[in-house]
Amino acid sequence: MATKKELEEKKEYARLLFMQGETQKVIAEKVGVSAVTINKWVAENGWQVWVNMRTFFTPLSAYSFLI
Repeated sequence: MATKKELEEKKEYARLLFMQGETQKVIAEKVGVSAVTINKWVAENGWQVWVNMRTFFTPLSAYSFLI
């Protein structure tokens, strides 16, 4: 069983891979957790929303949106 710190490190690594466009299956294999766990993390933490926002906004329009 992973410690809380180890689990958080795996989660952060999974998030980075997800943001880079890796599939959930590949992420699960690289991180060492089940695909169900990755799917749960994506849903619970809104990762897909961030990916969608990143692809929707150009860097300039995203900057303008924050101002």
